[in-house]
Amino acid sequence: MARHCPPRGAAGARLFCYEVLNEPMALQPRAYVEQYLRPAYEVIKGINPAYQVAAAAPTGTSDGRLYFYQMSEAGADRWCDYRAAHLYLDNPRSTSRGPTGRS
Repeated sequence: MARHCPPRGAAGARLFCYEVLNEPMALQPRAYVEQYLRPAYEVIKGINPAYQVAAAAPTGTSDGRLYFYQMSEAGADRWCDYRAAHLYLDNPRSTSRGPTGRS
């Protein structure tokens, strides 16, 4: 998915932001990072380092929240400029807390 993002400080310029997949819950987090996110990041940045890359948002459920943190543990934060998130709030208490259960 490619999106045009508003430029920061560049008059009339357009900056592309690529989200690599969407809700990749069928993949293990490490497989997503190693087989999709990292290769896409390297290709996109190789074309133009100014292009921005967003890691896929997992589902906005409690399971998706855990998947989000597992993506970080698998190295996703190293291979993206942004992390996409879906907040469906199936369990608002759990969704608003971090991986340790603290707010």
